[in-house]
Amino acid sequence: MTKKNTIIILIALIFCLFFLAILSLGGCNPDCDGEACWKEIGFATKKDYQHRDSIFLANNPSLANRVNVYIENSASMDGYVDGHTSFKTTIHRFCGHLKADVLRDGKNFNYCFINSDTIIPIPLKNDNYTKDLTSESFKIKGGDRANSDIIGLIRKVVNTTNPGEISMFVSDCVYSPEPSEDIFKALSIQQTDMNNILKEKYKSNSNFGVLLFRMVSDFNGIYYTKTNAHIPINRGQRPYFIWFFGDQSILSSVYHSILSVVQEEKAEYLVGIPGYTYLPYKTIGSPHPYHYTGTKADTEQDSVSFYNCKFEADLSYLPISNKYIQDISNYTTPSKRIWELTKIEVLTQDIGGKLKKNEIPYNMKYSLRIFGKYNNSIPKRKIEISLKSMLDELPDWVTKYDDPKGDDYNNGYIPDKQRTFGLKSLVEGIRDFYGESNYVTFNILVN
Repeated sequence: MTKKNTIIILIALIFCLFFLAILSLGGCNPDCDGEACWKEIGFATKKDYQHRDSIFLANNPSLANRVNVYIENSASMDGYVDGHTSFKTTIHRFCGHLKADVLRDGKNFNYCFINSDTIIPIPLKNDNYTKDLTSESFKIKGGDRANSDIIGLIRKVVNTTNPGEISMFVSDCVYSPEPSEDIFKALSIQQTDMNNILKEKYKSNSNFGVLLFRMVSDFNGIYYTKTNAHIPINRGQRPYFIWFFGDQSILSSVYHSILSVVQEEKAEYLVGIPGYTYLPYKTIGSPHPYHYTGTKADTEQDSVSFYNCKFEADLSYLPISNKYIQDISNYTTPSKRIWELTKIEVLTQDIGGKLKKNEIPYNMKYSLRIFGKYNNSIPKRKIEISLKSMLDELPDWVTKYDDPKGDDYNNGYIPDKQRTFGLKSLVEGIRDFYGESNYVTFNILVN
């Protein structure tokens, strides 16, 4: 045997050993043709990511078949509509955006007043959403204007919101107890009722979610205390709330449609949704869209070895801000130092030139590092990267703007106190249902 042949055989033997080593590490070949890794990630069948993404898009529409607007016309709301208030301007802008950006055909737009007694349809002419927003019109349209059963109104709105529809509900959300009620027990009941409304709705629509915005408007009218005392407010301000109910994918369209108004108004908000078991994503630099095979630590720093990798995802179906998505502290972290997120970037790309046929544009890029052993090997593992709900803990603004005893204005209007009696119990009811739901979890298999 010649020296040249011996070298060729040795090279071939080394290559074979290297290839077998990769297989032993990876559990499937570098092209990942097997079914095992797909099942390990959590997918029932092996499909290319374009097929999986197309199914997701088909099952999660971004446009609504119908938009329902409900504005409370109880006496406590009169102060928001007397004069040229920012309340009226915001309602007009929200309704305009919903019709132009969210409603599928621009036709099924229902505009109503609502109170504890009835729902009153209001005819619209030339998309004039503020023509009937006056205290006089509120009185003429009638219904029970004396008592505001907020949880009862929310129940009506939720129960009349069908899959594929969006409902917008506007109210001051001030709790109105009966004179003989124990306040703290009554608020606890309101919390339970809010939770149960969402539980019941989930039975018929597992994609149902809620957006809640806290707004502030100029106010010229009467504020009613928990004992029904009449507190006059002249050229003051009062908070109010705009709720959106519907499928979580359509709520995302709502959020992004009205985002500019929300930012201008510096509104506080929260999102309660069941979350997604899958959002479109794929690895970068790997032949498998959800799997890095045959990886070894490629970097060493401070005697710690790690492997750097990236994936991209489409989070446009979440009704939350890029700021929240890019905050690494909003993601679950492993109890041991197995991996860590290092950076989350907004993706901007030329859709026409960079996407394959049937491929959707991803809007976020994730960078992470996977830690290796002392010999630079990366153990086989499934990495779960979950974006936590903002209701994982009660948002600070809810406590800040909650009037816990309902006595802020017992001695008259105080401009610096812009709080709402009963707010916290409503939000805690929402949190009881959605608080433990992650918005999405991405599964990446390594080796």
